[in-house]
Amino acid sequence: MRIHLKTGWLLLCVISCGIRVTTATAQPQALPTPIQLQQPKFADIEELNLEALLQITVSIAAGKVQSLEDAPGIVSVIHAEEIRRMGARTLEDVLEIVPGFEVLTDSLGRDRIIVRGLIATGGENVLILFNGHRLNEVITGGATAINLDIPVDNLERIEIIRGPGSALFGTNAFAGVINLIPYTADSFAGARLSAAGGSFATQQYNVLAGHEHGDLQMSGFVQFLDTNGPESTVQADAQTLRDMLIAFPPASRAPGPTDDERQSVDANAQLVYKGLTLNSRFKYECADGYIGLGNSLSDSTLENQQIAFDASYRHALGEQGSLLAKFSFTQNESSQFLELRPPGARVNAVPFPDGLAIDVDVNSRRFSGDVVLRYALWAQHDLTLGISLAHESTYDLQARGNFENTPFPRPTDSFRVLPRNLIQDSSRTIFSVIFQDIWSPLPELDITLGVRYDHFSDFGDTIDPRVGVVWRFVKHTYLKLLYGSAFRAPTFSELYFDTLAVDDLVGNPDLDPTTLQTIEVALGYTRQPVRVSANYFYTFARDLIMLDASSQFQNSLDIDTQGVEVEMQATLRNHTFFANYTYQYAKNKTTGKRVPDVPEHLANLGVSLGMGQYVRLTPTLLIRGSRPRADGDPRDDSPAYALVHVSLLVRKLFRTLEISGTVYNLFDTAYEDPAPAARTGTVPGDYPQAGRSALIKVTYTF
Repeated sequence: MRIHLKTGWLLLCVISCGIRVTTATAQPQALPTPIQLQQPKFADIEELNLEALLQITVSIAAGKVQSLEDAPGIVSVIHAEEIRRMGARTLEDVLEIVPGFEVLTDSLGRDRIIVRGLIATGGENVLILFNGHRLNEVITGGATAINLDIPVDNLERIEIIRGPGSALFGTNAFAGVINLIPYTADSFAGARLSAAGGSFATQQYNVLAGHEHGDLQMSGFVQFLDTNGPESTVQADAQTLRDMLIAFPPASRAPGPTDDERQSVDANAQLVYKGLTLNSRFKYECADGYIGLGNSLSDSTLENQQIAFDASYRHALGEQGSLLAKFSFTQNESSQFLELRPPGARVNAVPFPDGLAIDVDVNSRRFSGDVVLRYALWAQHDLTLGISLAHESTYDLQARGNFENTPFPRPTDSFRVLPRNLIQDSSRTIFSVIFQDIWSPLPELDITLGVRYDHFSDFGDTIDPRVGVVWRFVKHTYLKLLYGSAFRAPTFSELYFDTLAVDDLVGNPDLDPTTLQTIEVALGYTRQPVRVSANYFYTFARDLIMLDASSQFQNSLDIDTQGVEVEMQATLRNHTFFANYTYQYAKNKTTGKRVPDVPEHLANLGVSLGMGQYVRLTPTLLIRGSRPRADGDPRDDSPAYALVHVSLLVRKLFRTLEISGTVYNLFDTAYEDPAPAARTGTVPGDYPQAGRSALIKVTYTF
């Protein structure tokens, strides 16, 4: 595989420059992208400890800078220092330690982010923002389909909402919201170079920079990654089962390794001049297709590119409020070579000597404009009113195949353009209105009332209210009573998918949005050096989009989920400790049975040991309970497992030189992510994951 850098890359490289190091506050933003925040300042990020983390504020829950205890939501914050200590390389590594979160792999090696057991067949149930900019694309509905890896070396912090967020963010803010907050010239001034290498021939290089010149602030980041991946062994695949049913020579490549090779370039940049802010982000990646879309070991390849840009201007309205105008643009390009059947396979008894494959281009764009007014009315009310208009569409769709597109495919000598695309040309326009009032009738009581109205040109209207009551009834102690509603619009692939006469999987243009309502009760105590919290949630998810028996997408599943999440953080001298546990019980409302592939128990523990002034050892333990199978699936339940990761960080070896080493899956535990129910169309086992691996990283700051 080779990297072909495309449009937008040179501009980002030119903007990425600067010299000098500090940490400070990022500038807050208003709804509907309310994600910059304020925090304590430190002379050096190395001095940051859990005591300091307990003081950090957040704005993702209401668009207003608040402490975690005052925020009207269940919010987690992961700071850059915590990320460095645990040796996390990607967002997916970080999410694994967040209560209620899991990251699972699909047949193409793409990550699926699961929150509180809400597994989606089609679109993604989690909204991912980068500095308030939506990364989810409209064809699959997810951010991870076109961002196979999301780096974290450029992030000052990550804010995470567990629970519905549609009252603020609209579609996809269904089960959770993740906002990635990069370093800016306010929080990092200087240049930091990093190089890493390790198992699977992995190489990673990046540079982070920031600089201020008068009223002009510039910051940026560039990273290159190249890895062969773990190449885990698959004992049998879908073609193995087909070979057993027909009296012809076997075509399966199993037993054989997965295809995990991956290259990527990530870059982001920001320019700030007085009230004007320009942000840009570029992502390019080329990856092999893991097991393959057809669940048969194949030579599939994914080539993705995402370009994001936004411009905003904030005008202060005295000390009482502000007016924000923002324009955003996102372009997603995905070229996929998908070998659905290996060479020698037969389709409807017809031999395909070169295999059966399609080569598709699936591209989309999103434009949006937002105007947001925030105003403090008297001393008790903080009002927000926002209006948004967005347009989403596909473009330049194309499909090619090495077969004739007839009711019964026949092989051809070469690839040719097919008369139909993987999905049809599609577009939608979304008009939204947001209203929110944060009412403080008493010094110890805050009541947040909000509602969002969305009109979709293709399916109609949605209204999503929220209510949050935060009562600080005793010093250092709080009680939260929360209600929220959310929705996820059907994706273009769910509406219009066409498997080009190769399989039976088809879209459904009559789909309705999936909906969700959640009730949460949280109790917490925060007093340095300890933070403890526990919350109970009950979620009603309706009209979830799933595949029916005829392999067509339908609003066919209702899930009721209840659970408890418990968290604890503490510090003792130079040592920090965290632990969290999630109990979740997800049941099919119709049958009363547990939802397949959802464990009841999730737990994470970690300790960061300060060994002198410059050395820190951080082991973490991840525990996942067993997973039930679907009805009719003869396999045993997917077993429970535990993973141990260990990271060693050594600072100031020479001036600012820092070396870290991380061993992932220290005890080489064999574990797998769940594959769909065993049948001829899927892997008869599960999706194997990486064993023990290691990464060494060297960082120098100027």
